[in-house]
Parts: sequence; structure tokens; C-alpha cells
Amino acid sequence: MRAEFPPLGPLDRPQRRTLQTVRQAVRTQQLWQAGDVILLGISGGQDSMAAAVILAHLRRSLGHRLVLGHVDHGLQPNAREAQPIIATLAEQLHVEFHSIQAHLLPGADLEGRARTARYQALQQLQATCQCQRLVTAHHAHDQAETLLMRASRGAGLAALQGIRSARDDLVVRPLLGLNRDELRAFVRDLPCWHDPSNQLLEPTRNALRHQVVPALEAVVPGAAAGLARTAQNVQGFSAGLEFWLRQAVASQVQRPQPGVLLLPAPLIPSTSAPLAPLLAWICSDLQVPPPSLRALQQLLALRAKPGPGLARLSGLEVQARRDFWTFSRHDVARPQGAD
Repeated sequence: MRAEFPPLGPLDRPQRRTLQTVRQAVRTQQLWQAGDVILLGISGGQDSMAAAVILAHLRRSLGHRLVLGHVDHGLQPNAREAQPIIATLAEQLHVEFHSIQAHLLPGADLEGRARTARYQALQQLQATCQCQRLVTAHHAHDQAETLLMRASRGAGLAALQGIRSARDDLVVRPLLGLNRDELRAFVRDLPCWHDPSNQLLEPTRNALRHQVVPALEAVVPGAAAGLARTAQNVQGFSAGLEFWLRQAVASQVQRPQPGVLLLPAPLIPSTSAPLAPLLAWICSDLQVPPPSLRALQQLLALRAKPGPGLARLSGLEVQARRDFWTFSRHDVARPQGAD
């Protein structure tokens, strides 16, 4: 069944400001370049439909070509209603549209498995369509929900960076500077698909979306945007901290083989405040999970112990000797001569 769309009318002043916000984010953060082909993951819901309209409007000024990619999980009884809605919008925007079926692996955590399958399907489509970037429609309210959820669980600095605007796997989020109302101003009159699972309060994120964030906004207007800026500030601080740590440590670190770092023993702090960012940098450099509070405590205990010692953290093995400490990924063989 074909969706009936009203014509896309001229933009008002708030909508033009929204376009400028996204345009500036793409340019200042170098999310993509003129001439790139970008694939937008689109569910048919209000947020991703609005993202499609925004990115279509920005084609001339940013110089990209837009492709829409839809993933059908087959989890909702009305899921097949989304595809014709997106196809009609794609035709109206004069953009390419593809739909792909996701295959979920068995197991617990349905939401997590669906997310993994969705990204895998979209990245497969990205490769097929030769797109330089995969774009998602995450916005400031999504960022606020993520930050609240992680902070309430006692997250460290890495987790408090929230949703990153650019990931190493070419996934980018140019809409993080927009709140939900700014985004949805582009789809007031457009048909959109409504996922019934979004109304359930069982998943933590849905409860935050429908109860916690609105209550917080009622007490502190603009709280969602403020939390999104907090995540951005943490990202900037973390990047700066990593830069200066690298400058301070680079001349003293040894790399006997990939996945192994040797640091002079005097460089290992004996208190948690300076040790925490150093351990976080080591984990980032060796591409292992960020350190937990327990991992930091294990390392402090090893530092306080006289003589050689060994600690196994999550994904990381640490050997302490008098002159050097060796940090190795669990999947990397110990260097020759190791105890």
C-alpha cells in the first residue's frame, strides 16, 4: 500500500537553523567529505525520517550523495508497513533506497541482539552500495538517555563520553546537536512508522525516554541538551587527556611486539588518581575493554606489592618487575623471557 505524502514545503526559520547546526557539525567534525556517498539507516520512525529530509536538504551545500537503508528485523507485527512509507519518501527526495533482512542470533538480550544484527546488515549494505559513511539518526535526547543510563550504573570516563559522533568503523552521528522537537519539525505532516515496542516501559531506555527525561526536563528545561553537551565535553577532555598522555609516555614506552607494552616501573603511579588515566590509555592503546574500578584496584595492589607480581584484568595481563612493567593483551603470547 502506497503512503500518501504531502508536498515538502518551504523551510521556516527554525528549520533553517537546524540545517545550519547539522551542516556545521559535519564540517567542523569532518564527518564526511564532499563527493562522499552516505548511507542513512532508516527505520521509518519519526527520527530517521526527519534525518532523511534534513540530509536531503543538505546535499547541495555539503556535496554528498544520500542512500537510504532499511533493516527489517521481523520482530513487530506491523514491521512491513515501514518499507512502503520509506520508499515513497525516497522517491519524493530523489534518493536511492534499499531494504535488507536482518538475521538475529539466538540468545538472551533481544534488544542487544537486534542492534548487533541491524548494524551488521547496514554495514553489509554500506559495502554493497560503496558508501563512505554509515549515518544514524541519534540526537540529543538519545545522548541524554545514554548518559543517564551509564552514569546511574557507575560508569567511568570512557562510558561517560556517551554516543560518539564518529566511530572507528565509519559510523557517524551528525544530529547529536539537535533535540527531538527540532528534528521532528521536519516530519510534522509526513506519514511515519510507529514501532509498538517503543511504548513499552520494560527496557531501561524506554523508561528513561517516557518517564525520567520528561520529568527532568520539567524541573530543568533544556536538560537533555545540557546532558548532550556534557557528553561532548567529556569526549573533548578524554581526547585531550589521551593526547598529553601519549606525549608524556611515548618516549619511554617500548613495544617488543604487537599487543604488548613495556613501561618503566617508576612511571607506574602508586595512587589511583594518576594511575586511572594511565591505565585507561594503556587499555585504549592495546584495544582491550576500558578498565573497571576493580581492575584499577588490582593494579594498585600489584603496585603496592614488593617484588615481581602478576595481575590478570579484563582482556589484559600485567607483569610487574623491578625495572619494567609489561602490559599484554590476553590473546597475545608473552614476549620471550617472560616469567
